Amino acid sequence: MAKQKNKRKNKPAPQKISYKPQKTARIVNDALEISRQGNHNQAHEMLVQAAQREPRNSAIQLNLGIVCNILRLFAEAAEAFALAVRYENAAVKRVMTMGTGHFNAGRFNEAGACYKGVCLELSDRPEPLYHYAQVMLCLDNNEEAIKALMSALENEDSYQPAYYGLAQCGALTDELKSQLALQLDSANTQANKYGYYALGHYYHRKGEFEKAFDHFKQANSIAIEAAKQTPQQAVSDLTGHVRLLTELFNRDFFEQRSSWGMKGISPVFIVGMPLSGTRPLGQALAKGGNVRFASEFMWFNQVIFQLLGKNDNDFRKVIDAIDENMVKQMAGEYISSHSSGFTGAQILLDNNPYNFLNLWLVCLIFPEARIINCRRDKNSNMLACYFNDIFSQPFTLDLPSILDYYNGYEKIMSFWMDNLTCKITDYSLSDPSDILLQASGISCDNISAELGIQEMGILDASSAAKYSSKIPLEGSSLDFTSSATGNENTGLSLNFGLENQPDSSSAGLKLNFGGGNNSEDKQDFNLKF
Repeated sequence: MAKQKNKRKNKPAPQKISYKPQKTARIVNDALEISRQGNHNQAHEMLVQAAQREPRNSAIQLNLGIVCNILRLFAEAAEAFALAVRYENAAVKRVMTMGTGHFNAGRFNEAGACYKGVCLELSDRPEPLYHYAQVMLCLDNNEEAIKALMSALENEDSYQPAYYGLAQCGALTDELKSQLALQLDSANTQANKYGYYALGHYYHRKGEFEKAFDHFKQANSIAIEAAKQTPQQAVSDLTGHVRLLTELFNRDFFEQRSSWGMKGISPVFIVGMPLSGTRPLGQALAKGGNVRFASEFMWFNQVIFQLLGKNDNDFRKVIDAIDENMVKQMAGEYISSHSSGFTGAQILLDNNPYNFLNLWLVCLIFPEARIINCRRDKNSNMLACYFNDIFSQPFTLDLPSILDYYNGYEKIMSFWMDNLTCKITDYSLSDPSDILLQASGISCDNISAELGIQEMGILDASSAAKYSSKIPLEGSSLDFTSSATGNENTGLSLNFGLENQPDSSSAGLKLNFGGGNNSEDKQDFNLKF
């Protein structure tokens, strides 16, 4: 009997070996379902438990990182993403794609956690460091950006985007400039684009404005060759869309539907041209009390893209399809997209500059919304666009096209001023803070000091004057008022909201009118009609 007992004692227990991974998988599935229902804290606890059971499981670490980002636990998210990358090569692309999705939507802290996670594991690669540095620039952390960019050059001294990043920070030394200049004979012209932008910024800071402009011009010439649209085509798309908006909407349209949207909530939307100052203004206001900051949120672009897909890509059909119930559902969806930590007492702040074309939908959904049209010196705004790599915005590659685009922006904003029922306030960074307080309802103490934040590409009027001979005085005679013909495509082909996109050699998210398909970044948008 004793012998038999010993046999039983030494007998393996297969059910325990197989049960553990099954139980872990069940925990993960339950956690993801709970997270989808909005209980991210409980999902976080469950995923931490699962990660403790299977620390080498890349999928668990990846999902833990996503939930940590939602909860704004950015350091923990970066560690989880780092482990995901460590244990599965394919996770690199997934985490980088997530980071790009966050970056494009203006969620810079979340993007930073993704890129930092990759940097922790792939410390010898320059690309993740450059991406991380771009995020730090957007967060006004020049010191951290410079540190990452110098590390990128230590890994690969021919990596020209890192020189460009250093030039943006004002940290391109004479020695680094000479090192970069020797590389511009390389056959890789797309890489040289970043080198020419970098040298343009270098010479601009040195006060050698003719040299600076020549290098910016060369950089944009290279970029035009690779662009999917010519600058003129991009402007033509804007012209057609502005014409369509002015034809379809008027004040009666909005007054007749004023009861459709959500009352009692007054989100703040900051709009404007690219590099007009919307980002530092949004960041400064977000430091005020009781603000829920959505940053450069792509929600409206995504909604319109989805509606187009359901209506034969015909914008007129989209307008006809929208009814009161749909508008109320949209309002609920927009609010729920901020569900993590949001309370109704907070002020929602959304500073996607390209929403200037979406204000018709903003007004339908939130008839009490407050809109701030961020403006700055026209010439310095145009030059800032021309002097920087603004991804997926081909109109910025040619100064006459920038002027035409600017005229289109001014045309539609003037139209909204006359026709929207929402309040729109023009604001420039030099205005006194009490004007901004009235426009936003956000406490603006010391706002002038906050707006000392340096945004990439910002030039003051005196700097812009150095290039006065290069600036076109008039754009082409674009017709924004004539009616669209029956043969004209009433769908949309505009590209929006992808400012300062990091080096395209990494996985990226390309949006056509903001309609991305990033499977790794779905928590913001799940509208069901």
